[in-house]
Amino acid sequence: MIARDVFHIRLKELELQAERIMDPGLKTRPIAIISSPQPNGTIVSLSPEAEEDGLFHGMKVSVVRKMSQGAQLLPYNHSLYARVNWYVYQVVSMFTPIVEPEGFDGFYLDMKGIRAIRGDMQNTGMSIVQRIQEQTNISGMVGISVNKLVSRIVTSVVPEIIHKVQEGEEAQFLSPLKPLVLPAVKENSVNRLLRFLWIEKIHHIQSMASQPDEFRTFFGAYAVQLSREAHGHDS
Repeated sequence: MIARDVFHIRLKELELQAERIMDPGLKTRPIAIISSPQPNGTIVSLSPEAEEDGLFHGMKVSVVRKMSQGAQLLPYNHSLYARVNWYVYQVVSMFTPIVEPEGFDGFYLDMKGIRAIRGDMQNTGMSIVQRIQEQTNISGMVGISVNKLVSRIVTSVVPEIIHKVQEGEEAQFLSPLKPLVLPAVKENSVNRLLRFLWIEKIHHIQSMASQPDEFRTFFGAYAVQLSREAHGHDS
């Protein structure tokens, strides 16, 4: 059987990277890119210098303007980020014909069968990241597993440029993580119940799911999805 390898390419803080490529003078300045200049606009991307200034993703513009005098607020440049995304898409498409964009800053690559051509998948992942850097000056990271769910979670929690979760080790990888990395937990009712039950790690969900009837009583229509995701299976 041909092994299935799914890559998730994450271009962390793509908007910030793009702005600094266009204006090198921004490289060491505290920068926050905002969805709108209106008071209810929010930060969608920011530099480490801005984080040190106390800013964070999702902070409202009205709050930013009250607490930070040093951070430079940049408007969201949709056309620039779309152009960068297109260039990166051209690069990753050289490695597999099956590419699924995820917003401006992410791509899923179905690498099934590619191992026979390119060999070790982690080396292939590094080649992709290096090619993106060489051709666009954008830095990225790669998560590798047997499905999109786990590969995406890898790039959201693991700081390494390349990380692979071996087949069969998905549940073990997810076990110590916070439940919010699971899509089902984005549902308000599921999130509220987990907080009410003081469930802070995915291994608690895995343990509860071993009692299917009780688990279904708690989570109702979301029980199957939540159990599958907690064990590293795509819904």
